[in-house]
Amino acid sequence: MGKTQEENTKTLISNTMTCPKVTVLVAVYNAEKYIRKCLDSLIEQTLTDIQVVCVDDASTDNSLFILNEYAKKDNRIEIIALTENHGQAYARNQGLVKAKGQYVCFLDSDDWMSADCLEKAVDCFTQHPLTDSVLFDTIYVYPDREESYPMPYLLNILYPYSIDSLFTFII
Repeated sequence: MGKTQEENTKTLISNTMTCPKVTVLVAVYNAEKYIRKCLDSLIEQTLTDIQVVCVDDASTDNSLFILNEYAKKDNRIEIIALTENHGQAYARNQGLVKAKGQYVCFLDSDDWMSADCLEKAVDCFTQHPLTDSVLFDTIYVYPDREESYPMPYLLNILYPYSIDSLFTFII
């Protein structure tokens, strides 16, 4: 027999109380040069109530070994190892199946976050309940220089006609 609406609501509330605040999905393919810096930036977040789901997309380098090494040290890190390479979108979708967080964030395996990044994003959602998404400024790092790309600049390029209708905050 099915559950009543009240029982379903209690289950939902109970699950919400035990779920992490944020799930970070990291699709990984041959990222052994960068994945440590990526994972270190997640482990060092000031918001510690996180789940990190790394999906190795059949890497042929040592990426999976490194992921398992980190997962042994930190129980917030979960690994999905695909046996065939399907690409980033497929890997992210596999990670979404495991996501338990109230919010979901994507981080590329060759990128990293400032230590307070997720805390500031959650604060934005909390302070502005109508917010649909939070975008971050980006810094491109090259061997000889860094270039900053504030998100409003990118938003104007991507959404020049609908920028006023977006419920998005830039941090």
